[in-house]
Amino acid sequence: MFHHDSTYFMGADLTIDWYRRNILIYSKILAQLDYKEDALFLVIGNDHVPILKQLFNDNPYFEVVETEKWLGKSKIKK
Repeated sequence: MFHHDSTYFMGADLTIDWYRRNILIYSKILAQLDYKEDALFLVIGNDHVPILKQLFNDNPYFEVVETEKWLGKSKIKK
């Protein structure tokens, strides 16, 4: 039987946890840099890309470059 709890917001709580996870990833990356690097190549799961891309785009010390620019287009047919 479903019981409504007006203090529990499952969707909002899951979204908060997801953003928190991505912000922690971003913070840990920043903590490892000394800002003398010419480039940072990040390999990460696709679900994290939009949030991390936005965080790095909003940071004036970074320029986000798509992977294809570095590696070329994939020859794998989709």
